[in-house]
Amino acid sequence: MTTPSTARPAGAREAARRRRGLAGVALALLAIAALQLPRLDLEPRVESEFFFASDDPQLRASQAIASDFPGGEQLLLVVDAPALELGSPSDDTPAREALERLGALGDDLAAVDGVASVRSLLRGPSSPAASADSPLWSRLLGTTPGRTQILVTLEPEVEPRALVESIEPLLRVHRRPGFDLSVSGVPWVVELIRRALVRDLRVFSLGALALFALVLAAFVRTPRHVLGALLACLGACVASLVVLRLLGAALGLLTANLVAIVFVLTLSHTLFLLANLRSADLANLRSADLANLRSADSDTNSDPPNEEHTVGDAAGHAVRRTLPASAWSALTTLLGFASLLAASAAPLRQLGFAGVVGTAIAFATAYAVMPAFLGSPAAGRAPAGHRVARFLRGGPSRARLVIAGLLGIVLLVLAVGLPRLNTDPSLFAYFDADDPLRAGLEAVDAAGGSSPLLLVVRRGDGGSLIDADSLEALAAVHEALETDPHVGTALSLPVLLAEAQRVPFASFLGVERLLSILDGPTFGRVAQGFVTAERDRALFVLRLREAGRTEPRRQVIERLRSIASSSGLSADPSPDLSPDLSPDLQVERVGGLYELQASLGELVRASVVRGLVGLLLLFTLVAFLVARSPRIAGAMVAALVGIPLAVLGGFGWLGVPFDLISSPAASIALALGVDSMIHLVATVRRLDAAGASDPWRAALARMGPTIAAAAVILAAGFGLFGLSAFPPTRRFGLAVAAGTLCAAALALIVLPTLADRIRGGARR
Repeated sequence: MTTPSTARPAGAREAARRRRGLAGVALALLAIAALQLPRLDLEPRVESEFFFASDDPQLRASQAIASDFPGGEQLLLVVDAPALELGSPSDDTPAREALERLGALGDDLAAVDGVASVRSLLRGPSSPAASADSPLWSRLLGTTPGRTQILVTLEPEVEPRALVESIEPLLRVHRRPGFDLSVSGVPWVVELIRRALVRDLRVFSLGALALFALVLAAFVRTPRHVLGALLACLGACVASLVVLRLLGAALGLLTANLVAIVFVLTLSHTLFLLANLRSADLANLRSADLANLRSADSDTNSDPPNEEHTVGDAAGHAVRRTLPASAWSALTTLLGFASLLAASAAPLRQLGFAGVVGTAIAFATAYAVMPAFLGSPAAGRAPAGHRVARFLRGGPSRARLVIAGLLGIVLLVLAVGLPRLNTDPSLFAYFDADDPLRAGLEAVDAAGGSSPLLLVVRRGDGGSLIDADSLEALAAVHEALETDPHVGTALSLPVLLAEAQRVPFASFLGVERLLSILDGPTFGRVAQGFVTAERDRALFVLRLREAGRTEPRRQVIERLRSIASSSGLSADPSPDLSPDLSPDLQVERVGGLYELQASLGELVRASVVRGLVGLLLLFTLVAFLVARSPRIAGAMVAALVGIPLAVLGGFGWLGVPFDLISSPAASIALALGVDSMIHLVATVRRLDAAGASDPWRAALARMGPTIAAAAVILAAGFGLFGLSAFPPTRRFGLAVAAGTLCAAALALIVLPTLADRIRGGARR
């Protein structure tokens, strides 16, 4: 015979059947979705324009330059061969062997699909010795004793992955002691970044999920609850990936971490469902039980005495109690991701869209699957965290006030680091010091600069640039640009003409005739890369150095732009330049990788500021709607501000590069912090309405262990990304982990203390 305390009314049994049916349907759909995963392309994609999509405004200038001055993407190989000489070595010297190896490498590279041309000491100059005195080849090949370069020009629309896979075996074949090879170039960098993201997606996403599961099991400790949470979280991850691919969204730089993000969002809902399951009887508590409630508030490890009223449908009460706060949390997170849709950087927009889809799926999956696994409070033990509960139910003690004060001081100190936030990091910051790709970048950078900058120049009156005065002005600009400490190599129309005029009898040909010859197929239409067919615009191709750069890229660009314009020439004109000519040149466009990186840094800073301000305004409204009290809402917002201060200020103080991949960390930590605070404040309101003598203390005792456990679980999972071989992914994971722990401390200590101070001040 069933006792009254364990009786299950018919309505409760029917509700349980409905939940099991819904979970069964949801799991069946998720299983079908999981079967589709092997058929989908889930490898992250990286844009060849270095984090910009083809329709981004920042890319249009570079695209216009490429259209007016066709030249194609390029790879640059630096050859370090101490035995290499520029003279005519004898047949039995190591120099001859090095030269022959250089020629064989050039021939093999030229045979690769997608390679348009190869330029080296043996493929371009009339002889290796002639390259040293050549205005063009000495710059293009950067020839010095023991070191030279190979310039590989690619066909349009070449696929970086196939290209790199074709060239890598050649490098292994030709690389020898005394003949070292380093490679750089946008297609090369893009492909190796893609590989790092694929490796992280496969290894660290799966590792993070396994760690989430282990830590979840350690904290929750009830097998059926752990199983339900894992099924919901894994199902949400699978559904998000499938839905995004069906919608035509590809994984990119930031969405490669989507699996971990969706898992976290789903896990948050399940943890708070479990927390409310432990106090399910509060929903039906009668006014006669309030005295029992007040005594029960002091012991979170014992269920309130009125359990017979709720044990029949404890899961239903837990869902009804958790759903409103979860809905608010999901809405704030969804709108936070939606704010990224207005960003200019393509990866941020991709993350915004994927985050909106993932947030909605996480919420729906959690409430479709998890309720069927809740059972009753007696079905399992409370989450671990008794010490946390004992500390939290002590109220605003002196110790808690001291801790809250210390946290406030730490946050103020961290805020001082905000102006030092480096949103314009070097290219090297994307790779470890011992990474071969970084070694290649550094070698290319030292040989002549690693980041191209393109300056399009025209006359102010729109006239021709190939008359004597204009060419003299262009030569003066070239000389001034080349002396800038950040410029490694500079190529321009004056250099091209100086090289052409070295040919016998070339001086008898006019400039227009020379350019027409250089525009022909015999010379690879090289003139098209430096002057337009109308001869009214010319291009300066600069390779800028990254090593040792302390100036912001934008500041460097503006200085070089000033040099290439009338202001630069008029400030320090060439002695041979006519004074009335100097104001005639203007910079029409600026493009290239260096400009894109400068724009990217500005976009990251603007997006972070705009996004965080927008989120805080949004969360202020949500806090008021949840708390229904301006004072409590103000305390929530004050506590929330500490999360981005901790994350961004920490980046600034430590001097850690704040790149595009790291930039969403503060927003994600903020969303997780809002989640904890919403559930805590919602519990306070419910307990206050039930007549609890100290609703904050009771809410902390009930929800505190769950908030703390959730923070530890999430920090452990994201912290696993600290083992990634890709530094930006490491920075992202560790920043989210630190922000999550900070959010928990603010929710459990600072928010209640502020609320108590505000309440105490209101009473006085």
